[in-house]
Amino acid sequence: MSRTMTSLRARLLVLLLSVVAAVWSLALVGAWFEAHHELDELFDRRLQESARMLLELDLEDLDPGPPQRGEEIGDDGTARRRAPPDELDEHSLPDRVEYQVWRRDGSLLLRSAHAPAIPFDASGGHRAFEMDSGHWQSYAHWDTDHGVQVRVFDDEGMRRVLTGEIISRIALPLGLALPLLAALIWVAVSRALLPLDRLSRDVTTRDAGHLAPLPETSIPDEARPLIRALNALLQRLAHSLAAEKRFTADAAHELRTPLAAIRAQAQVARASEDPAGRAHALDGIIEGADRATRLAVQLLTLSRAEQDSSPPATPVDLGELARACVAGRAGNALGHRQQLALHREGNTLVAGDADLLEALCGNLIDNAIAYAGEGCRIEVEVRADQDTVRLQVKDDGVGVDPAHRDRLLDRFYRAPGNRATGSGLGLAISRQIAQRHGATLALTTGLDTRGFGVQVDFPALRS
Repeated sequence: MSRTMTSLRARLLVLLLSVVAAVWSLALVGAWFEAHHELDELFDRRLQESARMLLELDLEDLDPGPPQRGEEIGDDGTARRRAPPDELDEHSLPDRVEYQVWRRDGSLLLRSAHAPAIPFDASGGHRAFEMDSGHWQSYAHWDTDHGVQVRVFDDEGMRRVLTGEIISRIALPLGLALPLLAALIWVAVSRALLPLDRLSRDVTTRDAGHLAPLPETSIPDEARPLIRALNALLQRLAHSLAAEKRFTADAAHELRTPLAAIRAQAQVARASEDPAGRAHALDGIIEGADRATRLAVQLLTLSRAEQDSSPPATPVDLGELARACVAGRAGNALGHRQQLALHREGNTLVAGDADLLEALCGNLIDNAIAYAGEGCRIEVEVRADQDTVRLQVKDDGVGVDPAHRDRLLDRFYRAPGNRATGSGLGLAISRQIAQRHGATLALTTGLDTRGFGVQVDFPALRS
């Protein structure tokens, strides 16, 4: 069991128990107030009924009776209430009603032996009194036919004791149930997290080459987006590893040809006794080394273009960059009797990596020079509109068979029948650089519906 999962369980347990304890506390507070309110209403109704019942009796025959538990008799013969005990059970509560009976003139006609010594009050209804012996609730009712008032009393302390007893009886089982509830919550959370435990074990036991998607069965809905994101990451890693293996194999295959040529020319130069033959072989060695160097540079450029990180978003004038590329290759174009021209229009600023963009533009021009043929026209155009900066390299040369055009963007692919030297990486590198800059690369027809063309659309850099 992982530390993360254990921490998640502990946090869920603490959170759930805190919520339950808070709800229970609020419920107990609410129950206390509700019990207090209901008992007050119950005792008030009891006082009203007791007052009415006393008026229906023969008041002369009422016996106040001896003091009950919790009372004491003073020197003047008046019963006083002692402070209620801290705890009372239901058998300790008084079962008799304390009362006073007054005449209309304010003289005391009758009182119970333990009634509080409260003076005459002509007002009727409910009233509260505070005496040395405690707090009292009372209800007074007038008998207009006989001109007497009956006032009955309840000890406020007894009410609070009863309310506390009710709440304690409610809170005790809830408090005892809390540890049991914690155990049940722990079990429930653990069972709910079992799919994540299985997923954790699955990921932990995998080796570096096991990139199959993680199972989504029995996974909670909340964790499903995470699983899908991990599966997408695993898929990208699988594609990346496959591309790396393919790239390594292709690179090794392509490098083998110039290296073999260099070795062969070196053997010829060593064996040759003719100075002219030896010089020709050495020229072949130099040419092979240059070809291997160009291939290595292209491989490094492709590797850099395929990095996951985004290129620096620095302003680059694509038109000025294209001008430098055209100027640097003008001599090579003249060697093939080709006309190389540049057209610029508008604000051609884009955001990106200047070195990579120079490699893209240079590869497109080099491809046109190498494959268009002798004596053709090559035009490089950089044009800007409101949202796009478009780079186009077109020629009116021999063109490409449409059956092979779709594969020209693959690594190391060269159309059959082409005798020009090259590695087949130029367009693949250009497409990868374009993608890293948020641009789109498309293959088009050349000049005057002849030849071959490449069009790259970049997002314009807003000033």
